[in-house]
Amino acid sequence: MRSGRARSPTHDDRHSRGLDAGPQIVGRTQEQTLLHELFEGARAGHGRLALLSGEAGIGKTTLVADLGQAAKEQEVPLLIGHCYDLTTTPPYGPWVEIVRATGLDRSQPPLRDLLSEDERFDGARNQMALFEGVVDYLGRLAEHHPLLLVLEDIHWADQASLDLLRFVARQLSQYPILILVNYRDDELTREHPLSRLLPLLVREAAASRIELRRFNEQATRELVTSRCALNEADERRLAGFLHAHAEGNPFFTSELLRSLESGGVVHRANGDWVLAEQLPHQVPTLIRQIIHDRLSRLGSDVRTALDVAAVIGQEPLIDLWRSISGLNDPKFETAIERVQDARLMEETTDGKGFYFSHALVREALYEGLSVLRRRSLHRQIGEALIAIRGSDPDVVANHFQQAGDPRAVEWLIRAGERAQRAYALLLAADRYEAGLRLLERDDPTGLERGQLLLRTAYLLRFADPERALHHARAAEHVASESGEPTLAAYALYGQGVLNLYAGHRRLGIQQMEAGVAAAEALGEGTIDRNPSSDPSSTLFEPDGTLAIALAGGGRFHDAIALAERSLGRSSDTLTNVNLNLALAIAEGCLGRPEQSAQAFDKVHAGLESLGNDHMMKRFTATVHELDYLVWPFWIEQRALRQSLHARAEHAGALADGAMPDEFSYHHMLLMFDIYEGRWAEVERLAASELPPPGQHVRRQMMFSTLAMLARWQGDADRAWHLVHDILPDGAATQPGDHEYRPTQRLFRLAVELALDANDLPTARAWIEACQRWLAWSGAVQGQVETHLLQARWYLATDEIELARMHGHYARNSAQSPRQPLALLLANRFLGEVAIRAGNLEDANAHLGQAMTLADTCAVPFERALTLIALAELRAVSGRLSEARSALDAARNICQQLPSRSALERIDRLADRISRGPPIPVVEYPADLTEREVDVLRLVASGQSNREVADTLSLSVRTVERHISNIYGKIGVQGRSSLTLFALRHHLIDTPDSR
Repeated sequence: MRSGRARSPTHDDRHSRGLDAGPQIVGRTQEQTLLHELFEGARAGHGRLALLSGEAGIGKTTLVADLGQAAKEQEVPLLIGHCYDLTTTPPYGPWVEIVRATGLDRSQPPLRDLLSEDERFDGARNQMALFEGVVDYLGRLAEHHPLLLVLEDIHWADQASLDLLRFVARQLSQYPILILVNYRDDELTREHPLSRLLPLLVREAAASRIELRRFNEQATRELVTSRCALNEADERRLAGFLHAHAEGNPFFTSELLRSLESGGVVHRANGDWVLAEQLPHQVPTLIRQIIHDRLSRLGSDVRTALDVAAVIGQEPLIDLWRSISGLNDPKFETAIERVQDARLMEETTDGKGFYFSHALVREALYEGLSVLRRRSLHRQIGEALIAIRGSDPDVVANHFQQAGDPRAVEWLIRAGERAQRAYALLLAADRYEAGLRLLERDDPTGLERGQLLLRTAYLLRFADPERALHHARAAEHVASESGEPTLAAYALYGQGVLNLYAGHRRLGIQQMEAGVAAAEALGEGTIDRNPSSDPSSTLFEPDGTLAIALAGGGRFHDAIALAERSLGRSSDTLTNVNLNLALAIAEGCLGRPEQSAQAFDKVHAGLESLGNDHMMKRFTATVHELDYLVWPFWIEQRALRQSLHARAEHAGALADGAMPDEFSYHHMLLMFDIYEGRWAEVERLAASELPPPGQHVRRQMMFSTLAMLARWQGDADRAWHLVHDILPDGAATQPGDHEYRPTQRLFRLAVELALDANDLPTARAWIEACQRWLAWSGAVQGQVETHLLQARWYLATDEIELARMHGHYARNSAQSPRQPLALLLANRFLGEVAIRAGNLEDANAHLGQAMTLADTCAVPFERALTLIALAELRAVSGRLSEARSALDAARNICQQLPSRSALERIDRLADRISRGPPIPVVEYPADLTEREVDVLRLVASGQSNREVADTLSLSVRTVERHISNIYGKIGVQGRSSLTLFALRHHLIDTPDSR
């Protein structure tokens, strides 16, 4: 670290420097030291991200300049990317500026093609490729020397720039790069994209946050000391005055001090600094007033030049600036010289231009212009820019917008299209929405507005389905008003798609079906119009998306019928991909894995022919293959499982730009992560990527997964909360109202939670909901699990035979077609029932099969539960050493996950084993169960069925069923025969013994 950094100025320094000397670091020793430590760490190869925040004028720029000087001394390149107020930041604006600043030739990494300054953005096929290109580019630069990257005023950045920052920050640690980001924290609201990003940067990239606060009076005095050499009394008096009026803001303090000097309040006399006896009673309270006071002494030409510059931007183009100002060359040059003397603007490092010394200076100038003057200048600048080849469409659009010029619409659409090509989808939607507001004013029912409404809705379908739905409804209204039937069909279908995303599934499918019918009625060719050539059809992928919606909602036979009918008539590759995907999902749910696999093969072949343009579709197709085919039927093929999971991760990463900040592709992989034991990773992702209420489909998928994890972890309250969040109608939820897959999972989970709490009526209601949805859909997947839930319910009511019967139903269902994980569950349940009935031979056989399946399926938690069941079997068999060994293995798994509920179960069983002789197993005659013996004893003692039911807390019907089972097992009829059997087998005492 360089020495002397915080050296206090001497008396001679202050005499020679004067008030217009460069900025000094005062009152910021701690922050300055931390920044330099981070810089030295980056130079040593430990890349970091620093977040520097504070209000406008608080000293962020001064600290950045100080660090930049240190970088210059160490010959470390300083690359700065700016974001500006009062203008529009283009996609990746500050990153483009950083690339431009490198000045590298074409032998360097081809990032200029990825982040070009023109409208192409054609160096990458998707956002992730672009992001990876940026990291690769910076990594190659850092091979030659460390780097200092500064992103200025990132609170004004576009969403795409923030997304790129998050991606780069995650990988910084492996490069000798320090990225310093500064922003105004008083500009942030809770809804601001940067507010949501900051905690992610701290968590994911270990970013250091440095928050600058206003000066106290001592720091203000240090600032005065660094700028002028007054005697101690005057120094204290001036510092108190400045602190009272500038309220500790360093920039305001400096400007006010400069204003006092200009007014002669602080001046030099005979070589010494002097403070007037009387300080002003009134001073300007706004920085704008201070600057205007200085401008009033600079002349009209200077004011004209500054007005134009303020409207052009923070760093105005010289030729454009000269042209719009209307000043001849001598006057223009003189004006610039006077502006520099007044410290309002400074020369760029390359000597080719000028920039405002502080954003607040430009803001003050801009706000001081009349509305008419602003509009006039904006229009002149916009017209001048469109005459220049390659002008930035965002900049042109902004000037025409501020001018109220109708040409803004055309340039906003151009800017949106460029953002789309750059995979900055939310920024594109923002540009289109700005254009829509102008069109609504000038041409509310025009076809262009209707098409743009649907285009915008398409971009917002993931990030904000409700807002997207609003645009689609508006497009339908435009179609109705303008008499455009094609647009009307597209708008109706689009509303259906968006209603699916928003959670209104039944209505959504109805609208999609109506949209398809309306398009077909318009004549051949309408329904197959290429979305890429017609912006109004971007939400309209006929038949294919409808078939997927039908399959996803549980209408499997309807989905198959539509897909098979449409595959023969469609020539569109993407539509055929969607049709085959619907087939694959439906066939898998109907228990036909071979047919499902064939359809998935066609899906992947079609996507391969489409190249990299549909990464989101590649991702979802691969996840569906895992969910509907591999995990239910081929889970034991671990190499295939891992390969598809890796493929899904890769495709999801490439498609990540289509997702909102709050949520990414990981949510669709969480179920597999839970089964494979990556619980901590799931919790971490859930904490940072919980979807907001408007994203209903994602909430269903994620909450059904997290609810299952909550139960396994022993948090029943959280699990129930998640169930009710998605299914507010509870067990009364009707088929077709929600996404089929997550709804079935939540139904089954609700049964398990109710059974865990011994709430049998609630469990019964949810079981009936499962059965109702299964019967409605015709699904085969889910039948095994529902049989097992029914069996658990019978076990809870002590109806052992019915529990065993449904357990065998489940086991048989799991064998045809073979579903290994479901077969594991069925065998484990039958083993546990056999232990309870005292049939240890059957228990050993079933649990042995379950253990083999747990190993081949490689599902840690299911293996742990099977080990617990085996431990209980070994304990009742008297094999205590083996029981303890099984419990130890189960405990090791459950501690790593962790699962509190399973650990408590392990501890209870371990305690039983440690407390004494082996857990006894009573073998009753005629294969009677323990509960049947209890009933037999009470009947033989003379109790009625009602009395038996009351004694054992059972229903009369259950008692009657037990008595019927007893008659069948011992081969007798009549209560006297039961009493005689009980006496012979010593199940009750003889009268003599009593």
